[in-house]
Amino acid sequence: LHPFTRRTDGSITLHGSVAKTANLQMERTERYRNLLKDRLVESVTSDRYVKPVELADLTSAGKGAGGGGGRSSRVGASVTNTGAAGSSRGGFGDSVQQFGKSILDSQKPGTDVGRKRKFEEQTIRSVVFDLFSSQRYWTLKDMRSASGRLEKEIREELSELAEFHRSGEHKGTWELRDEFR
Repeated sequence: LHPFTRRTDGSITLHGSVAKTANLQMERTERYRNLLKDRLVESVTSDRYVKPVELADLTSAGKGAGGGGGRSSRVGASVTNTGAAGSSRGGFGDSVQQFGKSILDSQKPGTDVGRKRKFEEQTIRSVVFDLFSSQRYWTLKDMRSASGRLEKEIREELSELAEFHRSGEHKGTWELRDEFR
């Protein structure tokens, strides 16, 4: 730490350096604990009041006569026009909801129709050879996800067919041995 003075012309004068430090710690009294508790409660609580709205109120506001509702009719439209077909006019919130729903739908079991079904009937050895024909270096995790097989089964075959790189550019990956290429 270097204490300094800044002059009006922009120059700085150093007064030395501080080599000793000290730490202060409050005494944990009941008064100090109450102060901390009150400070925490004050930061968490809010003076705002959020009025709960029922879904029926939103849909009835959207079906109001003549469109005199302004903002409430727009909110009602976003609630009522979001259907299973995926078309909505509600804006950003609805697009975020649809994106999240598509992500969740893609993660459901039974949606993986690619490699897992392709390798279902093959032996583990032929699965490993097929994977190495498409890519030279594989991690065990990637092979497991691409083939749908158990890590233990794959590791047994890899120990016979491939070399594990412990260092270098391809550290942590498996490469097919020269005699099997």
